[in-house]
Amino acid sequence: MRRMTGILWLLLAFAGACQSGGPPAVDAGDGTDTGSDTDTDGDADGDTDADGDSDSDSDSDADADSDADTDGDTDTTDWGDIHGTTYQSVDTGGGPELEILPGVTIKAVDEQSSDSFGPVESGTDGEYLLPVPPGTYTVTAGCFSSEQSAGGVAVPANGSVEQDFTFDGMVDAPYIYLYPEATTDVRVTLAPAPGTGIETSEPAYGSGWDVIAEPSGRLDGTWDYLFYEATVRWVFQEEQGYAVPAADIFGWFADTLPVLGLTADETDDFLAYWTQYLPDASCYLVYPQPAERIGLTMGLAIDPAPDSLLRLWLVVRGSDDCVAPEPWQAAPFDRAGFTAVEWGVVLDPRP
Repeated sequence: MRRMTGILWLLLAFAGACQSGGPPAVDAGDGTDTGSDTDTDGDADGDTDADGDSDSDSDSDADADSDADTDGDTDTTDWGDIHGTTYQSVDTGGGPELEILPGVTIKAVDEQSSDSFGPVESGTDGEYLLPVPPGTYTVTAGCFSSEQSAGGVAVPANGSVEQDFTFDGMVDAPYIYLYPEATTDVRVTLAPAPGTGIETSEPAYGSGWDVIAEPSGRLDGTWDYLFYEATVRWVFQEEQGYAVPAADIFGWFADTLPVLGLTADETDDFLAYWTQYLPDASCYLVYPQPAERIGLTMGLAIDPAPDSLLRLWLVVRGSDDCVAPEPWQAAPFDRAGFTAVEWGVVLDPRP
């Protein structure tokens, strides 16, 4: 279109020259118009600016506004914003406290038009800013494989609305295995600490799992393990553990999980899950949790009681620095009699 306009201008200028008997006037380009148009901007395009694009503003598009788009509107002049801070609830024994949580993904959906805005991420200070047009929004924040939503967030023209989010931890994919010495009716119940809860389960948890467990670990002739995910209180230790480069992490899991008490089959289940869901990082800090810390946030009761019980929860944090913490001292796990095993991972998004 720009080239066609230029050709048309040349044809009109040539026609004028034929009628006048002389060459077309030439613009001096110095702010004093000497061309054949009627403006004073120093060019010959017939508008009142000096950018040569045949409109009357100083941007590089072909409409008459100053927002650098081509639809002729004033897209963002009355926009406001949704802003806030993202936190994590941490409890190290003295009661819950709020700690800055970076890297939370925030987006907003207009409740009338369904237009979506974002996503943006909260920064290292936990703060985020999401510009939006005037309207009423549902704002969602995603972290720990979970999502929080706040509806009815009304943003006026040129207004600013604060919306904070606080997350508990999320323990992902705990698997519970039962190996009785003979086929046995077993009841398994979880006891979440106050403020925590079970998010999903398979088979359905209800008020507890009642299963027929075989010595092979088969449950009700169908399942190999009980599965759940839950929000949890952050009561975990991060002083002792391991630092593992990303290139080595799955080989490290394959070698180390048996040392921590898992069988080859249980290790394979772990790897099958986490090769899909472990987030990208340069290095991983892995912190095994003592059973008493796990019990503070998620109790576990099995009836009849197993002779041997292993609860292996790993807090995993991605890091740019592979600085090893104090080494974890793994206690041997002896599988004697009726054995129950649980493994799970708590992803820690803090840098």
